[in-house]
Amino acid sequence: MPAALYRIRYLTLAVAAVFAIIATATAVWIGTTPGLIASLGDYEMLRRYAEQEFVNYYSESPEAAFAGQVWVNNAFIAAQCVAFGIVGFWVPIVVVQNAQAVGQSAAIMAEFGRLDVFFLNILPHGQLELYCIFVAAAAGLMIFWAWVAPGSRTRLQALAEDGRALFAVIGGLVVGLGVSGLVEGFVTRQDWPDVIRIGIGTLALAWFLWVQWIVGGRARRAGETGDLDPISRGARVVVGD
Repeated sequence: MPAALYRIRYLTLAVAAVFAIIATATAVWIGTTPGLIASLGDYEMLRRYAEQEFVNYYSESPEAAFAGQVWVNNAFIAAQCVAFGIVGFWVPIVVVQNAQAVGQSAAIMAEFGRLDVFFLNILPHGQLELYCIFVAAAAGLMIFWAWVAPGSRTRLQALAEDGRALFAVIGGLVVGLGVSGLVEGFVTRQDWPDVIRIGIGTLALAWFLWVQWIVGGRARRAGETGDLDPISRGARVVVGD
């Protein structure tokens, strides 16, 4: 699993960059286009969302139940990205829709002068949560690319080999999203200093990055099956002989 995560490390960053650009562009577009904010709903309803519902969402259910709820929801989205990545269009749709939703939410909060509240409540859990979605999207895109450009392998062989390796990513995502769910359920809602709440989320992300970039790098150099490029496949054949 760490080797599979390591293999898609740069593509993960690319997905993250695209997501950030779309989310930012959406927020700026809504915030700077006269009358566009009003098209999102009744103004008083938007005010209630910004001043009450956005924050209340994180505390309206018991901690454990809420953590389980967000874990199941996010794990389902991540699994879809990996499982349906082969079709090509599914991952872009998921990335664009979620980025637009984040941008829209940020624009509404900014309209009522609460953009700081938006970030202070997103950052504790959102760092790891979003990064896991980026990883899932990267894995799905890599499976799609194995079908489009199989190289010297047949398309069936490329899908079988890369699909088997990249499906190992799901195991890492289940754990990663479980951790982000715990942070969202038990940390985000707390009336603690922001530096502590955000710091916990940052440590959670740092742990996942350590698994992907450090542990995964070691696994790749050891020839683990998460990295199925032609060089590593050849190396394993030599060792096996």
